Amino acid sequence: MASAMALRRPMAKPGSKSISTKHMPSTRTWTGRACIFWGRSLMPQFVAMLQLSRVHLYLTYPFVLSWSLLEAMSAGCAIVASDTAPLREAIRHDETGVLVDFFDPAALAEATCQLLDDPARRARLGAAARVFARENYDLKQVCLPRQMAWVEALAAKPAGEGVATAPGWTPPPPAQTTAPAPRPAVAPAFKRY
Repeated sequence: MASAMALRRPMAKPGSKSISTKHMPSTRTWTGRACIFWGRSLMPQFVAMLQLSRVHLYLTYPFVLSWSLLEAMSAGCAIVASDTAPLREAIRHDETGVLVDFFDPAALAEATCQLLDDPARRARLGAAARVFARENYDLKQVCLPRQMAWVEALAAKPAGEGVATAPGWTPPPPAQTTAPAPRPAVAPAFKRY
């Protein structure tokens, strides 16, 4: 994907990040152009970086939905994400982001470039992502009250009566997606565990 992006966007500066208690920025070379590897950063610097981002590319397969995606959404980033089960929980195609086949680097590059070329669509998707994250994942207003209600329901339920659910809680509806594209005949270049 990096080479496809380099052809379409020679001045693009992709970044990668991790969060820690130490701030350790570094730079490396990417196809002859500067590439910023954020290294470890404090949360305020990470959020500031997200707020400056035009497009946030988020890929995961087959792991769970990550807090870093929710942080990017709550910062109002326009998201291009892999069309995988964990991400369909939060990303609705062309509503809260753009979903693209994980195994199609050309489509990922194209979707990213399309968003870079369309400021109005970027703003619409970023605003919708922020609203969705706040309505469904806000720690104090949504997640903790649900967790407390679930714990209280669990504590009140007699032993052996099945699984307790938080009163009044229903999960977000599943995203409407099309059938995934057929997998390439060649195995992916990463080891599956």
